[in-house]
Amino acid sequence: AASFQQTQMLVFQLADPESTLYNMPKPLPIRSSTSVVCVRFALQQLGLRHASIRTIYAVASSISQVALPSSGLEIPALEAAAGLIIDAAFDLVHEPPLRGLYVVHSDGMPGLELNVHHVVTDHQSMAVIVKDLLASMSYSSLPSLELQYADYALWQSECRSIQGVDKHLEWWEEHGAVFVERLKEKWRTRAAGGGAERLRIRHRGLRQHADRFRRRLLAQRRSSRSRL
Repeated sequence: AASFQQTQMLVFQLADPESTLYNMPKPLPIRSSTSVVCVRFALQQLGLRHASIRTIYAVASSISQVALPSSGLEIPALEAAAGLIIDAAFDLVHEPPLRGLYVVHSDGMPGLELNVHHVVTDHQSMAVIVKDLLASMSYSSLPSLELQYADYALWQSECRSIQGVDKHLEWWEEHGAVFVERLKEKWRTRAAGGGAERLRIRHRGLRQHADRFRRRLLAQRRSSRSRL
């Protein structure tokens, strides 16, 4: 399964295959001794560590992730002559969502231009990609990951199922009343200290938030059952 966020990105990309709106370019300064061979090795190690980097997407009645085998994996590491390709739109059904371009600047220093599709990264997780990539360039050994993004996508899908929604509702029905009573007790305890109005506002806001969340879960459960 693909996560909700991935599905959204894929729908946008498939609706406009030539769009580069969701390309996320990232220039990286690298050591002067770094060769294109080293960059290719680092990109390969990155793909081995993060399955999402070597994932394509199958589109049928639903969208699913297909992780390419790690053996023989090759993430594109283009050289300057292929510069126009680095910014091209991604074909997420047939190619990995990451490219690298090895360049040599006018001062003779090498650089690496990354282009990653938003379907597998954002501004926060890009920092993880950069950190692991630079570590691989120094031939540092990185431990394998216990969880991959596909595990999160599966968990998210299961939470959206009828059983998952029912589980969340049961929790709120069991703990919600206790939660509200604790807030009331806190309000009564502090009321004498002059903070009654402030606590009343906070209590009202938290209760409204809990009520909205519960209504959303109920609506989600009705929607899930209507599709059966």
